[in-house]
Amino acid sequence: MGDGVRLERLGGSGEPILDVVFIHGLTGDLFGTWSFDPNSPESARTWPSMLSGAFKGVFVYTLGYPAPTVTDAARPMDNLSETARKAHRTMTDMGVGARPTMIVAHSLGGLLTKQILRNSAALKATKGARLHENLKAVYFLGTPHDGAPMASLARWVVPNQSGFLRVLRKENEKVMDLKQWYIDYAHDHHVETYSLVEARALAVKWGLFKYNVVVVPKVSAMAGHGKIIDIDRDHNAMTRISSADDDLFRFMVERLKGHIEALSLAPSAPPFAPPGPAAFTPPAPHTPRPVFINEPAPPPTLPVELPSAVTPPLPLPPAPPLFSSPAGQEPEGAPGAPSPRPLGTPPLLPGTGPMSPEEALDAKVRSMLKDGDEWGVDDDGR
Repeated sequence: MGDGVRLERLGGSGEPILDVVFIHGLTGDLFGTWSFDPNSPESARTWPSMLSGAFKGVFVYTLGYPAPTVTDAARPMDNLSETARKAHRTMTDMGVGARPTMIVAHSLGGLLTKQILRNSAALKATKGARLHENLKAVYFLGTPHDGAPMASLARWVVPNQSGFLRVLRKENEKVMDLKQWYIDYAHDHHVETYSLVEARALAVKWGLFKYNVVVVPKVSAMAGHGKIIDIDRDHNAMTRISSADDDLFRFMVERLKGHIEALSLAPSAPPFAPPGPAAFTPPAPHTPRPVFINEPAPPPTLPVELPSAVTPPLPLPPAPPLFSSPAGQEPEGAPGAPSPRPLGTPPLLPGTGPMSPEEALDAKVRSMLKDGDEWGVDDDGR
């Protein structure tokens, strides 16, 4: 790839399920950083390429970029942000990040990794945003998250420092801001993070003098999120192995196995679809509430108690007279008029008054007698 940034695939077969990207650090190399120990018979090989052979579907890549300590006047160095932009574009063009991804970064490569992820997060709803969305784990090997004291001292002895060496100075403002951003990002996106810390000092020769220096102290090698692992190596040896039985190689194999098992249980991410013109989305159909067999039954309805005595209905008002009285006559029921005649009884003869109850009963009984017996009261009062 152009712009001094290269991404090479070291291996992979079958249907891809996981991408693993190795990123070197300051003065590192695309292949040399990840080679076997120089004394090993396998010194011509890179040990990351063995990981793809151990797991089908794991595609392994190595990312390279120019990272000297001194600026070359004939080829000015890019700064961290610009190199991250180019690296992210190269990875996106090769499809890295479109599926679950894991990154292993050494030293300065860890800072470059965080800047790449930050650039990816800024590209919302685009193809380039898939990397930060699909990232599953990051392994920082001796990354100076707070800067490196040696880089601060180098300002007095190394002229024309490159932009990378300047950004590595202790408590650099850009580095500290990048550290806090990654802590928040890894927490929100559940990214597994491992900080591998060098436990041995590196033998450094400067002129006639030799020094044993811990390049990245533990306090700076901690990412601020995830797990911390001390390894018995110096800063440069923590990227190389001696054989397939090496502790570092076995550790990476076990972690890859765990990621693959986790991916086999998780639902696959939907394929990327570029945003298109807005389209009408019909409302979802109404789904009736399901009725469950074990749903508790509603409480029974208690019988309503009726009162023991029912209040009789109120009497209806009297009906109006069927016939109105002739003009000049007082209607029946008026004050001073005789009692109204019950319906169905014959009208009274002129000059006669109404019968008393006894007379009415006597007239009724007389009409029922057939033998002409007289109705009266005997001597016994019967």
